[in-house]
Amino acid sequence: MLVSVAAQSCRLTRGCHILWCGAPQLTVHIRCASETKAGSKRSDEQQHWEAASDLPFSRARIGAFFQERPVLRNPFLEDALLRGYLKRHLPHEAARSDLCAFGERVANEVDTWGRECEMTPPQLIQFDPWGQRIDHIVTSPAWKRMKDLSAEEGLVAIGYERSFGEWSRVYQMSKLYIFSPSSGLYTCPLAMTDGAAKVIQSIGVTSPVDEAYSRLTTREPEWFWTSGQWMTERQGGSDVASGTETVAVPQSDGTYTLHGFKWFTSATDADMTLTLARVLDGAGATISGSRGLSLFYAEVSRDESGQLRGIEVQRLKDKLGTRQMPTAELLLDGLPAHRLSEEGRGVASIANMLTITRIHNSISAVAAMRRVVQLSRDYATRRSAFGKVLKDHPLHMQTLARMEVETRGAFLLVMDVCRLLGREESGIATQLDTYLLRLLTPVVKLYTGKQAVAVVSEGLESFGGQGYIEDTGLPGLLRDAQVLSIWEGTTNILSLDVLRCVARSSGMVLHAYFTRAKSLLAGASSVPSLGPAVNAVEAALSELHTFVQVAAEREHGYLELAARDLAYSLARIYAGALLIDHACWKGASPSDTYAALRWCEQDLCPVVNKQDRGCYDANTPSLDVALDHLSSLNTLVDLELLTMSLKSNNDECDHVMNLSAVERCAFVKSTPDCFMEDGFINYLQLAFCLLPPNLTPLTITLCMIWLLFLFVFLGLSASKFFCPNLSAISTSLHLTHNVAGVTFLALGNGAPDIFSAIAAFTHPHTAGLAVGALFGAGIFVTTVVAGSVALVKPFAVASRPFLRDVIFYMVAVFWTFLMLYRGTATLVETIGYLGLYVVYVFTVIISAYIYNRQKYSVNTSVQNDAHVHVSSDEIHSSDTSDDDVPYLTPSHEYESEYRPLLPYSESTSQILLSSLNPVDSRKWRRKSWSWKVLKVVKTPLEILLLLCVPVVDPDKDLLLQHVKDTGVVTACTVHVCPLVIFQLNEL
Repeated sequence: MLVSVAAQSCRLTRGCHILWCGAPQLTVHIRCASETKAGSKRSDEQQHWEAASDLPFSRARIGAFFQERPVLRNPFLEDALLRGYLKRHLPHEAARSDLCAFGERVANEVDTWGRECEMTPPQLIQFDPWGQRIDHIVTSPAWKRMKDLSAEEGLVAIGYERSFGEWSRVYQMSKLYIFSPSSGLYTCPLAMTDGAAKVIQSIGVTSPVDEAYSRLTTREPEWFWTSGQWMTERQGGSDVASGTETVAVPQSDGTYTLHGFKWFTSATDADMTLTLARVLDGAGATISGSRGLSLFYAEVSRDESGQLRGIEVQRLKDKLGTRQMPTAELLLDGLPAHRLSEEGRGVASIANMLTITRIHNSISAVAAMRRVVQLSRDYATRRSAFGKVLKDHPLHMQTLARMEVETRGAFLLVMDVCRLLGREESGIATQLDTYLLRLLTPVVKLYTGKQAVAVVSEGLESFGGQGYIEDTGLPGLLRDAQVLSIWEGTTNILSLDVLRCVARSSGMVLHAYFTRAKSLLAGASSVPSLGPAVNAVEAALSELHTFVQVAAEREHGYLELAARDLAYSLARIYAGALLIDHACWKGASPSDTYAALRWCEQDLCPVVNKQDRGCYDANTPSLDVALDHLSSLNTLVDLELLTMSLKSNNDECDHVMNLSAVERCAFVKSTPDCFMEDGFINYLQLAFCLLPPNLTPLTITLCMIWLLFLFVFLGLSASKFFCPNLSAISTSLHLTHNVAGVTFLALGNGAPDIFSAIAAFTHPHTAGLAVGALFGAGIFVTTVVAGSVALVKPFAVASRPFLRDVIFYMVAVFWTFLMLYRGTATLVETIGYLGLYVVYVFTVIISAYIYNRQKYSVNTSVQNDAHVHVSSDEIHSSDTSDDDVPYLTPSHEYESEYRPLLPYSESTSQILLSSLNPVDSRKWRRKSWSWKVLKVVKTPLEILLLLCVPVVDPDKDLLLQHVKDTGVVTACTVHVCPLVIFQLNEL
């Protein structure tokens, strides 16, 4: 029996639904194994089995089970996110109706053409049968139908008709999003056609390109042109500045002829092209670099003999994917051309084209992701395994859900860039929109290109072995997706482009980014279920902002190493914000909320995590090189050098947390940066070496308790030991207490802060810590300290001096905030900031002078104020000043705020012993238990201070005289330590 092959169509139409099955199937009839030779006799047993009709695999029958194919339905109706997005932002029924009808046409008709383009790749016929060179590229009929369809549906024209204003680009890209997976890669020439039209529009639609612009943007198939993009030459792709060798020879009529070799020309069968070349001067020389490149327009045409004018097609490229589209190596030998840009402005002129083509690339990436997700979900309802269909296996559906979340994030990223492009072209874009479009275009292109490869690969895996079989059509999705991370700039090239746009805008693109991201989160307060996602995005934004500030102070190589992770962080955070914003829309579904939550569970800011691990340190490039050549390290010297390099990567003490718990103690002891040159206690060694590694949290807790102990009890002892000494200084120098506090206590406490800040600002890693410490100290003193003292022991504050101090403090804080917000401080601002302190000191001095004058004028009236009698027994104890100050009626607002110590009548030895005794037995009996507990805890410290710190009484003689004259202690003798006021003055 001969083998007969009959081609069958595998598209089974049911209304608007199609069975998606890939290549034409082959029906093969094979000779039956039981067939006998002519003239031979069959046995009775053979005849018995042949008579039976229930053999499942006899003759041509191959079994009863056939796996159902996945069904491609209307892509528009199957995409809830697309329909929801358009309903929210483009509420034009005409647009949605057109997209629905187009989706039906894609499912029922266009997808078949796309498969035909895949199965019938282009071929190059260089010579005719008689040896004449013709360089004819033969494409399939389906490829030609794609061109007519593109014109009829306005796949380029929509962007220039602008029937829907600022949303015209969103409408156009939505249509391309539906079309792309079924287009047989015809979206590639459409992207270059759109880019060429954009360049011509930006330069000016004048002769000789006015007709070309009309053809590129028409809806009439017979008038429609596509454009190529011939930029890449032998020396490279993205580096066109040094890789372009093509020259342009001026002609007498103002045109040029191009001579060069184009190594990679996409859509070679296009009707026209834009290309770069260097203009030859009169001496036959050219200008090197990007300054020598100009942009040219050339038509692809044939002469009377049928040969291409000035073009020879060397060969077609044999590519991994995108086989449907002709890509060739071309020799340009006298190609007629017109210069479009100013001479030397070629690279700048194609900037708009790059924006368009990168957006098209991103659309194709998201469309591929959406197509494989749709097919995988449909297949999960048809494929059974282990007793149930795939959709009933939770792990399988979890995998599809993760693919869906990635697709949703990518879709909203791309559509937001389309929105920004539409606003710019409609003339209503703000400066923020312009900056954001410039930043997001390369970010979205690079991120979606990488996403597409990962998601499509995962999608093929969901089909099992069928995902690996060519005639299902599924492997082509992965092959074609791979080009998306390469064409129009690889991931690294685009990451560096992100850095360039940040630098050229002086960081304004990042300001626009942060502003927009925060605004997208504003509506999330009405959706409590989005709380975790909002918190994650806000935290990531804060981390990213800190990283940008730190990285800006580093050397150039630091940011270059971080560029890729920075771009990923920008994409993930912004996509998270967009998902949250979409979930807040009143028409959002629970799936929208779930997708936002799932997206924000990932590492939104990888650049910060990599920074913490030292991935961008100065010696990282050498370590990367050493890693690449690690297999060649066969000597102990090489290994030793590598080990030393690794150790030098962690020579700063702040890297201790990057180590394991058991290694931290040895690191702290062996790292010079961790040594403490002064101080009685090495807190780092105490924290990491005192207890075993698993008890490190307990060690840190004990250190914190110790520091709190020192802070609290030194503060409680201040009124007895430190304030009297300060009072003595002020009396000896004839200064008021306010001036003394500002001058000595503020400088004494502030000097360590100042020098610490100077040291911190010399290192970008700790600059933020210094600012936080200074502001934190001010906030801590003015809230925690002052508030706690006021609760424990209320005190009176002079209203006018206090108001003065608060005003100066708030001015200083606001001024500092402005400088930090701008990120810069001028010399005038710095000098003015220091001058503010000088003005404050003079204000205090003048206020003190006025105070003394007024006090002198009312001195007589003070003697007649209320008196409080205090027995000599009560004020004799050393505890009187801080533990048992009696309530005194205010004497006068101008009286002294300190109460002098009373004289002692005992002998010198009695005074010494009494002074060293911190406990008054008479008070002990009548004090509460809480006071006694506190006193017991304070006693060891008080004894130490009593032995070490001299207690002086500068007002002793004055007080004695006052008591002798009046016999009473007035309110002006109340001793209130101005600790809080001094701290405020310090800040």
